[in-house]
Amino acid sequence: MKNQARKEQPTQPDEAAGSAAPETLRFPPRERPTTVRRPVREEPYDQRQVEQDAERSLEESAERARAEEAAREQAEREEAVRQARAALAGAAPAPDLAAVVWDAHEAIAARRNGDDEDEDRPAYVPIARASSGITTPRPIERVPSSVYVAPYNLPERSPNPAATPLDLIRRVVTAATSLAFLVLAVMVVPAGSLAAGFGSGDAGLAPLGAARLAWPVIALGLVAASAHSWAADQRSARRQRALGVPMGLMGAAGAVWCLASAAGIAWLALVASLLLAAAAFDGVRRLNLHTARTPRERWLTDGPVGAALGWGAFTVAWTLSAAMASWGWVLNPVSLFSVVILLLCLAPVALMGPTERGRVAPALAFAWGALWLMAARIFGDLHDPWVLIVAGGGAALAVLTALARRQEIADTERRALQATSRD
Repeated sequence: MKNQARKEQPTQPDEAAGSAAPETLRFPPRERPTTVRRPVREEPYDQRQVEQDAERSLEESAERARAEEAAREQAEREEAVRQARAALAGAAPAPDLAAVVWDAHEAIAARRNGDDEDEDRPAYVPIARASSGITTPRPIERVPSSVYVAPYNLPERSPNPAATPLDLIRRVVTAATSLAFLVLAVMVVPAGSLAAGFGSGDAGLAPLGAARLAWPVIALGLVAASAHSWAADQRSARRQRALGVPMGLMGAAGAVWCLASAAGIAWLALVASLLLAAAAFDGVRRLNLHTARTPRERWLTDGPVGAALGWGAFTVAWTLSAAMASWGWVLNPVSLFSVVILLLCLAPVALMGPTERGRVAPALAFAWGALWLMAARIFGDLHDPWVLIVAGGGAALAVLTALARRQEIADTERRALQATSRD
């Protein structure tokens, strides 16, 4: 009956039911930190761009990892340097036993877990053995305290270049001029062979007649040098090629001086003496660039050229005084101008004396002329003490300077050789 009564109750309209139901509340979505929202794409999805972005991200992370690893290695290196310096200074910290044991334990565990193929072989870590760390003194390798640097160009040991026809022409010309110089130099040695203006009584800086013995000696040295250029190891040598033009000029200038002085042509003799000194100076300069490789080269090439420089410089002073006397040029005071001329002619000799290993030949050749000039002033009519002092003192100073250079180089090289043998 109750169910029937309930069925008989009139139903309410939908409007009334809707107004009676509660209203639904709607809230906007809440953003959370874990919410991932993809950016709005105006273009269609590009798989290639996504892969490039992923690769770029991986490269950046790898670069950061490498930078961190480099910084860590740098820090470890600086720490190792600091510990090494502290050990050398005697203030190194004592090794920590717990740290040593822990490192050994980690090494054993890593070996057991890492290499399966070598599991049957135990990995022993000698932690009970004496430590050989930075605090343990170790033998230090001996390093030479100093390195010797030669103050001249070292000899060039490379093979000689191939010979050319110009080498043959050079050897023939130098040999011909040197032989002509030798023949004419022998002719000017006897007394009276030179013109009157070149004697010690007329020229203010003319030596005694015995000084003329230097002419055949210088010419013979040039002949020996030109003959040495025909040797098998000298035919196309670089130093012989560099010396070709000066050698030819020296022989020609010496021959012309002998002819001009015998004929009394003062101006031609002066030009020849200047050419002889200039060519010899240039020859010594070129030899300084190509140092002698053997004692034979030093004696048969460097020696004659150096002697030609010293004698040619003295001959310039001698010939200039003879030319001024023949022309009637008397510059007062005579002593002052004689001293100035001697000093100017001595300058190239003193300049080349301390070069290479010490060149004594130019100083000795100039000293030969200065010796007989002093004898002419002492036993002759012209008594000038200033010329005696400058000639003798300048020549002695040039010789001593070259010898000092030679002795210094020899002592330095001997000490360097001894130090190298001890090391």
